[in-house]
Amino acid sequence: IIGANSAATGNFLDGSVMLLKIWHGVELDQHAVNQISLDPCPLGSGLSASFECADCQAGTYSDVDSPEACYQCPIGKYSEALKAESIGTCISCPVGKASPEFAAPSESDCLTCPAGKYAGGEGNSV
Repeated sequence: IIGANSAATGNFLDGSVMLLKIWHGVELDQHAVNQISLDPCPLGSGLSASFECADCQAGTYSDVDSPEACYQCPIGKYSEALKAESIGTCISCPVGKASPEFAAPSESDCLTCPAGKYAGGEGNSV
């Protein structure tokens, strides 16, 4: 199994690899590998499940030209921005709230702390 970084160099294109596993967990057979364009996607977009460049959705960003999927905002942060080009678009959940998941697409995904718990700063996780 070869990671996405090796794929970007073209090392797997010799036809000898029968399976490629890219970082977001999609397994491909050789036929699918041969159809993938390794041209970088522009800032604010990333490789979709159909192996085409697609705009980054809310909760994600792409800050480099890359043939990879968009990065997810970290736990404790959210982003409503579309086509985000920086992790700076990932905003910390407000004090008293926390985000339990990666790639939260809106502030409403920041949950109020349960009784007996608190979030003393911004950007907390549950």
